[in-house]
Amino acid sequence: MSRRMLFVASVVSLTASLALLVPPAQGQPERPSRVVIIVLDQARPDTIERYGMENVQQLQRNGASFPNALVGHMAAETVISHNVITSGQLPKHMGWSNEVYRDSANVLGTPGAYHVTSSMSCAQFAALIDAGGYGKLQDYLDVRFGETSAFASISQKRTSACTSGHTSSAVGDGTATPDPEDLIFQIRGGNVAAQCGSGWRRREYVGVLRSYFGFTNDCTDRWWTFQGAGAYGTGALSPANLYPLDGNRFVPGFDPAHIGGDNWSADAAIRFIENEPDWHGMLVSLGAIDKLGHMWGPEDEGEPGAAPGSVEEMRHLPFIAKNADEQVGKIVAALNSSGLLDETLIVITAEHAAQTGRRFYGRLAPGVLNPSASRPRPGSGRTATGTSAATPTRSIAIPVRRSRRSGHARRQPGLLVPGRPYRGLAARHVACKGARGGRGGSRDARRDRELLHERRSGRLRAVRDQPHRGGRAQLVRQARRGARRHDGRTLGC
Repeated sequence: MSRRMLFVASVVSLTASLALLVPPAQGQPERPSRVVIIVLDQARPDTIERYGMENVQQLQRNGASFPNALVGHMAAETVISHNVITSGQLPKHMGWSNEVYRDSANVLGTPGAYHVTSSMSCAQFAALIDAGGYGKLQDYLDVRFGETSAFASISQKRTSACTSGHTSSAVGDGTATPDPEDLIFQIRGGNVAAQCGSGWRRREYVGVLRSYFGFTNDCTDRWWTFQGAGAYGTGALSPANLYPLDGNRFVPGFDPAHIGGDNWSADAAIRFIENEPDWHGMLVSLGAIDKLGHMWGPEDEGEPGAAPGSVEEMRHLPFIAKNADEQVGKIVAALNSSGLLDETLIVITAEHAAQTGRRFYGRLAPGVLNPSASRPRPGSGRTATGTSAATPTRSIAIPVRRSRRSGHARRQPGLLVPGRPYRGLAARHVACKGARGGRGGSRDARRDRELLHERRSGRLRAVRDQPHRGGRAQLVRQARRGARRHDGRTLGC
C-alpha cells in the first residue's frame, strides 16, 4: 500500500477524512484506516520555508500539498478553528463563534451571560458541543470502525484539546461526551504550587485513565511541568513582555524529567500510538509557533550570537519552529516503527496564520521600551529613550472625523489620553487618502499628515473634540510648530 500523506496550508475539516469512511471501489488501493492531524498553530507556508522545517517539507514532497489553501471562515483563531477541523461546521453552527460567547440559550447555567471563550473550561466546551448535536470526526470513525475506536486530542492549550476532542451525545451513537474510549490531554491543568513550588501545574486529562502514561499524580509525574509567568527573562524583554513565556508550557525547557512545549504533546501522542490497542484517529496541536509568533512576530530572526542550547536561543522562533519540525518527525517515526505508517492518513495543517504588523515608535508596556523607538529621527526632538526631549509622550491620540453627509462623527475605540477617553479614525488612512489625490487631498488632509508626523515623533500631547459651526471636529493640539509635511511614499501608503 502506498503511503498517504496530505499537507494543507490552512484549516482542514471533517471533509478531509470522509474518504476514510467510504469503501474503496473495486480495483482501487485500500483506503487508510487511521488519521493523524498535526496542527502547527499559527504556521504560515513561509514559516516552513523560512525556518527550514525539513520533516514537514518532506511530507509536502511525498504527499499532496495545497500551498494556496485558504481558511473558509472569518473567525480563524485557536478556540474556533480546532473544532472546525474535527466537526466541519461553520463557526455559526458550533455553539460559539468568536472570542466572546453569549449564553442566550442558557446552556452554561446563566441566561444571557457573557463568556470569554479562551478562558472557558473543558466542561463548558463539552456542554456547548453536546447542545449542538452535530457529528464530529470521532463519531464518523466510530461508525466505520466500531464504538471501541479510540480518538485522542492532545495539546498545550485547553482551547485546542477540549474544542477538538469533545463530542455530542445527541448524534445517535448512545454514548456520552466524550466517548469513554476517547481522551483529551492538555498540559495546563490545576496549580500544584503547594506540592512542587511556585509556577508548577498538573496536566488536564479527560477520559479513562491509561496506564501507559505512567501518571503518578505527584511532583515526579512526567506530565507535570513548570509554567511560571515571565520565564527565561521574557517578562522584561520588549515586545515579548506583552505575552511572556509561561515556564515550559510552550518551550521544552531544561528539566529532562519534565520536558514541556511541543515535545510534551509529541511525547503524549507517541505513547498513544505505541500503546493504544484500537485507535483510529488523533489530533495533536503543537502550540509553540503560535506563542513565539505572538511574542516576537512571525518573522522573528532570533537573538544574534545566541549559543546553541542556550536560553537566548530557546526563547525565539527559529529554534521553536525547528523543534516543532523535530516533533513532527518523531510522530511519523513512531507510526513507522509501529507498522502503521502505510495505513495512516497524515494531515499537516494550521488553524490560523499571522499578519506582520508595521513598526511603531512608542512604549509597548510601562517601563519597557520598544527597541525600535531607540533610534531617534534626525531633527525630531526625540531622545534615545523614545520620548520627546521636551515632553514625555504617555499616549497617542487621533481626532474624530465627521461624515461629509450627515456631520455626525464616525467613531472608533482607541487608546486613552490620560484622564480623558478619545475616539478617532486612523490618521494614516486619512493622510494616505489625501496623498493619493482622493477626496482628502485638501487643507484638512495636509493637517492630518502633519498630525501623523507629530504622532510618530512623539510631539502630540493631548486631543479633545470641540464641535463648531462647520460640522467638523476641531483638533486642539499642544505641539511644536514647523512639522514637516509628508507625501504618500513617506507615509508608506
